[in-house]
Amino acid sequence: MRAILLYSLIASSLLLNESVSAFQRVQKQGTVWAGLRPDGPVRINGSEFTEEIDSSTFERKDYIKRPTDKEPILFYTHHRSIVVTVGHKRQTVLINDYEATKSSKVVAVDLGTRQARQIDLAARKMYWRNVAPDRRLWIVPDAYAFSPDDSHVLITMQLTDISARTPEEAVEAKRTYRQWWYVVDSSNGQVKHEYRTSELPKAWWKR
Repeated sequence: MRAILLYSLIASSLLLNESVSAFQRVQKQGTVWAGLRPDGPVRINGSEFTEEIDSSTFERKDYIKRPTDKEPILFYTHHRSIVVTVGHKRQTVLINDYEATKSSKVVAVDLGTRQARQIDLAARKMYWRNVAPDRRLWIVPDAYAFSPDDSHVLITMQLTDISARTPEEAVEAKRTYRQWWYVVDSSNGQVKHEYRTSELPKAWWKR
């Protein structure tokens, strides 16, 4: 039991997960993010977010009400937890959807069409091809910010867990992790630029 606890503490100290947990309100790259919950509204960039839970299906329904909206708009449904922000033009909601214990996805919702698109797939594929990290690492996409015109989104690949039998294996696997960044098109997820560094330029959306 002591050995298991020791390994758990060592493995946990190796992780670099900076994802925003539900119920927090934080800033990442100058962008305000908040986790939604059903017991109260959250305000971001002049917009009010609320969440309801269907008691029969336990489905979570998320709404946004902007200054120009007469009624809240249903923009997303899910079953676990999400963290959200809204674009500068208040036309797009960006979501980090923690769909499973060790899985997440980045979704952009066009509030005009109510269409939700997963926009991390191309970046995820590029990362695994170019970095080739150890398969014992659990690495998930994590959105950080919109560009000033909301046309691009900044995504990083975040290490969340290591499936290793010993601390030594965890250390070995961890050496293959790189926290690279991707600038993707907010409408379709096409990768515009890959930053192979942990340090980003201030105007990351420009090349």
